[in-house]
Amino acid sequence: MVRRWTLTLCLILLAAVTESIVIEVVGPQAVVVGDDADLRVTYASSAKPHVMWALGDLFASWDIGDNSSLQISETFQQRLEVNTSTASIVILGTRLADSGTYTISLSALGERPSSHNISLTVYELITNVKVTVPTADIKEGDPTLTLTCTMTTGTWDALAWFKDGERISSNSHRLLVKNELILRNVVRGDAGTYSCDVQNPFNNGTAQESLQVYYGPDVPVVTINSSSDPSPERYVLVNSTVTLRCRSESEPPARYLWSVGESEDTSVPDHSVLTLTHVQLDQAGTYSCIASNAKLSRIVRKTTSVTVYELPEGEPRCAMVSIDSGAKLRFSCKWPGGFPFAQIQWLGLSRNLTAPSHLVQDEGSPEGLHQTNVTCLCQHPAATKICLLQPEAPLVVPSWLVLKGTQGKAMVTLKCQVTSDPAASIRWFRDRAQLASSGNVGFSANNSELHVRDFSIRNDTRELQLLLQEPAGREQAHNGTHRPPPPRAVSATTQWDSSLSVLECPPLRCGHFLPHPITCWDTALRQPLQFLEHPAGGSDVPTLHHHHQAPG
Repeated sequence: MVRRWTLTLCLILLAAVTESIVIEVVGPQAVVVGDDADLRVTYASSAKPHVMWALGDLFASWDIGDNSSLQISETFQQRLEVNTSTASIVILGTRLADSGTYTISLSALGERPSSHNISLTVYELITNVKVTVPTADIKEGDPTLTLTCTMTTGTWDALAWFKDGERISSNSHRLLVKNELILRNVVRGDAGTYSCDVQNPFNNGTAQESLQVYYGPDVPVVTINSSSDPSPERYVLVNSTVTLRCRSESEPPARYLWSVGESEDTSVPDHSVLTLTHVQLDQAGTYSCIASNAKLSRIVRKTTSVTVYELPEGEPRCAMVSIDSGAKLRFSCKWPGGFPFAQIQWLGLSRNLTAPSHLVQDEGSPEGLHQTNVTCLCQHPAATKICLLQPEAPLVVPSWLVLKGTQGKAMVTLKCQVTSDPAASIRWFRDRAQLASSGNVGFSANNSELHVRDFSIRNDTRELQLLLQEPAGREQAHNGTHRPPPPRAVSATTQWDSSLSVLECPPLRCGHFLPHPITCWDTALRQPLQFLEHPAGGSDVPTLHHHHQAPG
């Protein structure tokens, strides 16, 4: 019966608890170690509740308005200020160990109990931040490297790492763990200035340290420069100033040595720049740059070749001459000297021949080369030059001059103006017989003029023949081809008995039969000067025939 009434009373009491106690707190709280922490609480309750504070374990409790009910644990004795008319507390002279989550609980008859958490963080001011790097030498390729951020005192909420002013994020190469920065598989790019920045709500601190990573030397890069050569990596010319520069990535900076060829001799210039002033042919060869890093005890070598050329002398010289009695032309082209020798080649001839420095080439059937460009191509590794020749069949312009002498005697000059190169070989014939200097017959230095002294119409008027032996040609300028002016009528003067006569003659070309007689007419003396076609079976020589007719 008693149990039944007890159960009934409990049910009645529970039915009467219809509301919970309302609790409000100010938090979270942050204080500097040694300062007081005011954990203020307000509540709403229809009765005077029972108060309990816990930091994991219960450390204080009391009934609102009853000082005698206050109980404080030994941990907070003399460090806790309590106004029993409220639910708030003040922790005096906070310690770092006071940081944590505090729980306040209120309970009262007829109300549901309530509880609330308040976070308290006790900070120590940050002082003397320092970044620590390993004291041992750090080398490229080391598996790991750890940098540590420390401070003499301080509690931090945030810690950030920076490299050369840029914030570091955690990745596969850089790992952030608490106050450490771990670098995996160290590379030369890891060198730089690292800083650590720590903060809490009351102050912050920063520190930095330089990190040096040793590496190299890498295989050197050698460059060649010349004072006058456009492509010194291919060749340089004699007497130019050549500069070889060697560069190798290394920390500490590499030391450089130069050697010639593959020799191990290192007693050579110890600078990254090697200068060859007025380089000569015997300085061509293989140059090696040796880069060393004493810190890492490493040595590497890079070899390069210096090619020295010398241009041949001056400009190419080309010429042609007639050989084998005019049956052939001999072409000659020279560009002597130099290293290596220039390769000479004639373009436009029947054979494709090549020779060093000097090429002589004979060409048959020269008549087929008339007014054709023949080019001498001179090729040297440092330059290419040409020389042009243009074979030209001769242009023959005959004229004659009679000078009256005393006692009815006179001297007759027959002149053959021949435009040709090489010079034509000129011979004079009378009645098919070659004339020679004797008696009253004489010649100019090149046989272009025939002088007949004491000229007698009766004795000296014969059939004259002019023989030219010459395949032909004329040297031209490099930058173009000069062509002779077009054929035109020519005039010559004859003096006879103090009267002036004019001869008008068309030009002739040697080596061809005349299609019909060509006459030069002296209008004053009424005398023809005829050039006749050879009779059948005759030699290939133009015939000069002079008719005399007394003035009328």
